Amino acid sequence: MSIKKIHLSVRDIVEFVLRGGNIDARFFGMKRALEGIKVHNKVQKKRAAHAKKNKYLYESEVPLKFEFEHEGTLFEVEGRCDGLLIQDGSITIEELKSTAFDVSQMQPNLDHWHFAQCKFYGFIYCTLYEVSDVTIMVTYCELETLTERSFAQTFTHEELRAYFFSVFDAYYEWLALHLARLRVRDDSIDAMTFPHEVYRKGQREFAVAVYKTLVSEKKLFAQAPTGTGKTISTLFPAIKYIKDTDKKIFYLTAKTITKQVASDACHALMKKGLRCIALTLTAKEKICLGQNICTPDQCPYAKGHFDRINAALKDIVLHETLLDRQTIENYAKTHQVCPSEFALELTDWVDLILCDYNYVFDPKVSLKRFFSDNAPPVKHVVLVDEAHNLVDRSREMYSAALSKSDFAAVKRKVKALPLAKITKKLNEYRESMEEETATLPEEFVLLLMGFVPKADAWLAQNEGHDMHDQVLTLYFAVMDFIKIAEFFGDGYVVLFERAGKDITIRLCCLDPSELLKQCFRKVHSTIVFSATLTPLDYFSAILGGEDTDNFLRIASPFDPNNLCILLNDTISTKFRNRNQSYAAIADNIYSMVVAKKGNYLVFFSSYQYLNSVRAIFSDKHPAIRTIVQEQQMTEAEREDYIDGFGAGSDETLVGFAVLGGLFSEGIDLTGDKLIGVCIVGVGLPFVTPVRNLMCDYFNRKEAFTGFSYAYVNPGMNKVLQASGRVIRTETDRGVLLLLDERYKTAEYQRLFPKEWAHVQTVKDDTAALCAFRQFWTVK
Repeated sequence: MSIKKIHLSVRDIVEFVLRGGNIDARFFGMKRALEGIKVHNKVQKKRAAHAKKNKYLYESEVPLKFEFEHEGTLFEVEGRCDGLLIQDGSITIEELKSTAFDVSQMQPNLDHWHFAQCKFYGFIYCTLYEVSDVTIMVTYCELETLTERSFAQTFTHEELRAYFFSVFDAYYEWLALHLARLRVRDDSIDAMTFPHEVYRKGQREFAVAVYKTLVSEKKLFAQAPTGTGKTISTLFPAIKYIKDTDKKIFYLTAKTITKQVASDACHALMKKGLRCIALTLTAKEKICLGQNICTPDQCPYAKGHFDRINAALKDIVLHETLLDRQTIENYAKTHQVCPSEFALELTDWVDLILCDYNYVFDPKVSLKRFFSDNAPPVKHVVLVDEAHNLVDRSREMYSAALSKSDFAAVKRKVKALPLAKITKKLNEYRESMEEETATLPEEFVLLLMGFVPKADAWLAQNEGHDMHDQVLTLYFAVMDFIKIAEFFGDGYVVLFERAGKDITIRLCCLDPSELLKQCFRKVHSTIVFSATLTPLDYFSAILGGEDTDNFLRIASPFDPNNLCILLNDTISTKFRNRNQSYAAIADNIYSMVVAKKGNYLVFFSSYQYLNSVRAIFSDKHPAIRTIVQEQQMTEAEREDYIDGFGAGSDETLVGFAVLGGLFSEGIDLTGDKLIGVCIVGVGLPFVTPVRNLMCDYFNRKEAFTGFSYAYVNPGMNKVLQASGRVIRTETDRGVLLLLDERYKTAEYQRLFPKEWAHVQTVKDDTAALCAFRQFWTVK
């Protein structure tokens, strides 16, 4: 069945058909960074004032939309022209473009996509309002001086119609291949069956809840324990749902390993007959084939990239279905295109995108083509895996900081940039401001906005300068700060952090819920899920939940008797008591690992705590092999750590690791690869000024307990994630040891999952050893 309607943007069509030349970070990157900075607003305001004074009509940001049928498919092409001028019966459509170049040196190029974009708007306007001719005008405006230069030409409606369809026909040659692929995809979705012979316990319930949520265009918060099969339970119904639509599925994760799990699930569906394309997005610095220097004279993949990109797109889409990092790199090498930009281009032509949270939620790097206010009206499906990680990640995304030292070195060596007033203002803050305030420092933000166009011009004119990279780094930091300042309001605080003569201004997002709600409203439907969303009301509140959302708790599919849970509530791991706890903790760890040979993980709240206990443990029990998570580990070192947990070993291995770290979630050690976990402490985040401000903020909100929101709930979530490493399949058996006196309090007991109802309390390592031995003797 054909898709009922295809939504296209004017800019996407003309850029795709008419683009060519190089990627050049000297200007290409600037253009991206300037998104959100309303450079041409001043020009529009000037136009409006002139029109009012001279009594003619001027409108800015005029939406234009044109629907037509072509080859049995309905197309909707839309855009927004920067300006519409109607004077003495003549009509002018204006497109504004900001530039760092001297506009007096520019020449008109009617074949450039800037002019094509304006001609498209002219045709749509003539069609909608039955106008016989219109003047199209492209105006370039210098960022620093606001000097303008316009290029204008009048066209008849028929001339613009012929031009529109000549460009569209060139675009349709590619689009027809895409539509044919979608028809094959939809037929395969019809025939697609669940990839496993039977549903696991709770899996069908989860999949049905996901599908119903998508149909109702709502949001679902779902806690589905390890073993439920969360990935396939969300992907399967989501893929079924997008049949006969041009919606995409965005599968968001916090870790590379989870993206791989999602990719494997896609592969399983494809083995069952699904014909779709799944793309994994990789961070630019990881996938770059050069040296992250995107200039045509330094990178062969940047030079001529836009001359070759369409051929690369066609090649990979016609021949591949799972577009992972290696596949992207291989095709990028074949076609000599930038792999990072290549992958971003592919997002328009695939069905499923596996990526990090920031591609949807981070205002500085999100995929504007899908999630900006000016994006096409198609709303997509978003699946948020490991959603417990989104709490702190979203706070980071909506926060920003600048220090006086960031500006000082540039100020000394680059006299052309206006930094004196900025550093002066920072000195004033260092002398006079309190440690925090709920008021945005607007004077400082205005000074930063004055810096942007001058820095942009300097960067464009001083390529090769020994300070270029440092100015560029400062430029982007300033841009980030300005962008975050736009969101400042309730749920924010400004911190002033002093260190000697230096001062840092930090815009801290304490509560990202309202900002996440804005993101959710730009998508069709969102499924927010994790093995640990306890308590569910906390995660709903902090992640932008609303009264209309759906909620689901899935019980663990595993027999609780396969997990022995012991709690020693006689040990205090509070910071002031830690020095006295090391020996007792080492003894309790030994009671766990000596009861049965095998592989174990022990988690601590800090590296210092870990190393102190590990030293005592190894000194007492040198025959037991241990491995330690280090603070800085390469990918190879991480793999070596995990590889140490081999199945069937005849010796005991104890891995020491940190809560919330690399090995406390996302790893899958089934069977004999891991038979026990010990968790030392309750995982409380470190006490920081920001955490304390969060505590105060949520204390002021009705029915919220600030300390729980800032410390207890995030800490317990780390505990639950780490504990979930033990039982991964229905046949797994293992032990869990909790060490901390706070676990016996009501505040923590209420956060225990139902599957922990059989937890046993022990008072010393001897009692623990007896309990563990008894568990292992029972088959």
